[in-house]
This record gives sequence, C-alpha cells and structure tokens, in this order.
Amino acid sequence: MIYRKLTFIVVLWAFLISCSGPGHIAKHDVEQIEQVSLDDSLVFERFSKALQIPTISYSNTARIDSTQFHSFIAFTKEYFPEVHDALDFTLVNDFGMLFRWKSNQADERKPVLFIGHYDVVPVDSSNIGMWTHPPFSGHDDGEFIWGRGAMDDKGGLMSMLEGIDYLLKNNFNPQRDLWFAFGQDEEVGGINGAAKMGEYLKEQGIEFEFVLDEGMPIVMELHEELPTPVAFIGVTERGNMYLELSVDFEGGHSSLAANETAISILANAITKLSENPVPGRLEGLSLVTLEALAVDSAPLIQRVALSNLWLFRGMVERRMRDMPGADALLGTTAAPTMFFGGVNPNVLPSRATAVINYRIHPRENIDDILEYVRKTIDDPRIEMDLYPGARNPAPISSTESNAYRTIEHTILEVFPDVLTAPSIFLAGTDSRHYRDISDNIYRFRPIRAYADDASRVHGVDERINKNNLLEMVRFQIQLIQNVSSTTDFSEVLN
Repeated sequence: MIYRKLTFIVVLWAFLISCSGPGHIAKHDVEQIEQVSLDDSLVFERFSKALQIPTISYSNTARIDSTQFHSFIAFTKEYFPEVHDALDFTLVNDFGMLFRWKSNQADERKPVLFIGHYDVVPVDSSNIGMWTHPPFSGHDDGEFIWGRGAMDDKGGLMSMLEGIDYLLKNNFNPQRDLWFAFGQDEEVGGINGAAKMGEYLKEQGIEFEFVLDEGMPIVMELHEELPTPVAFIGVTERGNMYLELSVDFEGGHSSLAANETAISILANAITKLSENPVPGRLEGLSLVTLEALAVDSAPLIQRVALSNLWLFRGMVERRMRDMPGADALLGTTAAPTMFFGGVNPNVLPSRATAVINYRIHPRENIDDILEYVRKTIDDPRIEMDLYPGARNPAPISSTESNAYRTIEHTILEVFPDVLTAPSIFLAGTDSRHYRDISDNIYRFRPIRAYADDASRVHGVDERINKNNLLEMVRFQIQLIQNVSSTTDFSEVLN
C-alpha cells in the first residue's frame, strides 16, 4: 500500500511537470483543407490496371520479364497522356522513369524530388492459393483493391501520377521545378534504376531541397494505450549487413565422439550473440519520436511517461523491448537467417557456416558491429566475412527544416485525425541512391496501416482500401501545392 501511495505521488508530480514543463509537446493546430473532387471511378480503374501488370523483380536478372516493364511504361503513357505531354520525360537505363515538371515562373529555390518504384516482389507459388483474389488481378471488391504492389509501391507511384494529372487539368503551374523518379528494381537494391537516375541527376549538377520516398505509414493501431493514428515520417533508415560466420574444425567418423565439432563451436558463438545483443538505449532520434507522442490527446499514463522520460526511461525501454518493431528504435537488431554444417548423419563436419542479418541503428556503423561481434564471440577460430552490399545507416535529416515541416503540415491538413512523429525507417529504400544530391531525405507514404497489414507487404493478400487510395491522391495534390508555395511552414508550425 505504501508503495502504491508513493507511486501515485511520483506520477502526480511528474504529471504536473508535464503540463507545464518544456518537455510537453502539443499537437499542432492545422486547419483541415476542403477535399478536392476526384474522378473516383477513374482512379480505381487505373490503379487496378497498374496492379495487373506483373513487374516482378528478381535478383537473378535472367528471370526478369522485361516486356512487363515496357508494358507498364506504355500503360502510363496511355492512361496519363497529359502527364507525358506536359512534363519532360526521360528513360534512364531503359526502364527508369524520370519526369521533370518545369515551372515557367520558377524562383530561386532548389527543386524537389519525389521518388517511388513500380517493381514488385515475386509471389510465393507455394501459397498462391491462400490469396483471397489472384495477386495480379487488381480485383476491386468495392472496399479494397487487391494485388501485389498495392502497398509497396504502386499505390504511392499511382497517387503521384494521379496528383500531377489532377493539377494539370486544373491549370496548376508549380513555382519551382519538381522531379519524379520511378525505379524498376528497388526490391533488389535499385542498382539499375534509382542508382542510375541518381547518377544522371548528379551529372546534371542538380541539387534538391529535399527528397521524399516511400517509407513510414500512418499506423492505425500503434498500441492499445494510444488509439490515435500516428503518421511516422522517416528521417533516416537503418543500415544493413549480412555477416557470415564460419569455422573449420577436424572432422571424422561420428563414432569417434568429440567434445566439440564445427557445428557446436559455431552454435556456441551464435548463442553468445543472442544472449548478449548489441546494447540499445533510448536517446537521440528515438527519444524525439516518443516525446512527439506525448500530446494532449494521448492517454494520461502515456503522456506522463513520455513527457518525463528522465524519470520513466527504464520502464519505457522495457516495454519497447517487448514490442515487435519498437525494439529497433532502441538499437541494432540481429536475426540469424542461415546455418549450414555437415554432409552426412555419421560424419563429423569439418566446416560450419551461419549468416546473421544485422539491421544497424543510426548511432552505429558497420565497423562498430564487427567489433561487437568479435568481442562477444571471443573465439579466434570463428572467421567473419561480410556479404557484398553492406551499407551504413542513412544520415539523419533535419526535423526543423522547412522541408520536414511542409510534409508534416500537409499530413495534418489531409489527415486531421493523426499525430505526427519523426522516426527511423526500419527497412531500406531507393532514397540511399540520392544522398549525393540532397541533404534532406524523408520517407513517408500516407497508407493507413493496421496490425494485420504488416504480413500483407511482400506476403499474402496485399491490398489497399479504396478510400485510403483517394486520401493518398489528395495528399499528393496538397503536397505539390504546398511545396510550390513560398510559405515557410517551419514558422507556421512553431
């Protein structure tokens, strides 16, 4: 009982501080815009047709059906003729679609680049029968449109084309140059698409005020204690590395019982890494993310805890470690994904290998993780080799810039029911190929994502809500107008 009373006093004290102290962050008061009138049936028809074109990426390029990618490009020309007529269009490396919307009254501001991709991941043939509707049918059931790529990323790409098309038909002319880059191989690294377009733009000497790519969604069910949807804006993305661990050891017949084998040595190393993960802590950007959720509309307990992390940090960190995905905000995560050893049941293996996928937190880099693995394993018999393509985390883009505030303001205009917060994007995007031409790179798609949607992306039954698709188009329309405006949104939201 005494403990409960003391707890209540501490919480009450913290609450009083949270109501008056500088750590409390209020939700921005942004006026909702009047919804533009769209040709809904045409938006749905064109989106359905886009999903029916199986633009599948494979790591083995010999498997790629290039005719489907030609078909998609032809589709955009047929269904968005005004876009192709009004904007300068360049095919980079055969399939990279690069549009420039050149202003006839451009000011001195740098242009803005919007990016997306039209390739999709393959459909697993073993579970194709589990789809409610065939994955490349573009089926419209009245509430959802189904198909591979609906969420990743044809929904984003098509909303951009629809937004441009709408504004052109309403005689809109941007006051700065706008660029749109649509890659054809994001799902396998973007080497032939975004990388080539990034090189092309760099060769032209073009620098962008900001780049906006796919990324964080509007999370509808973040936690039972936070019923308000949250639009997370990715201001960085984690690094990625595949680390192969291997050991060579004396083999022989299994009847010659051994205290150690190559498999047991390697298994012990992986156990050490699993039991001693890379230390995580709540600081920097992750701290900013949580503090942004401590708003007036949040439940009392959450508001108290998140507004006073100096007091409740340990409790919040423990809760986050138990929440899938939230632990990635604290630090680098690891997942053993492959293990090989042995050639026969009665033969002691002479070699064993394993692969661990590390997703690297922005405060760390590849060298930091390699040193951590070396010290944690503490076994000179284990060799380490990095797979090609390892990359460090992206630089953290400013949350105080006019670019960030413009994106945030637009979100709140179109989605008045949401909170906004900067965050780490957990996966990788094509945006890394544009780092040389902009210091401000953001990752956001206004997709309303529910708990069961996580398994749909790259999985079974990918789909998008039709009302949400219209919201995505309206968001793109408003964002283009706001980007073109000379309003300083960093002042509006402060």
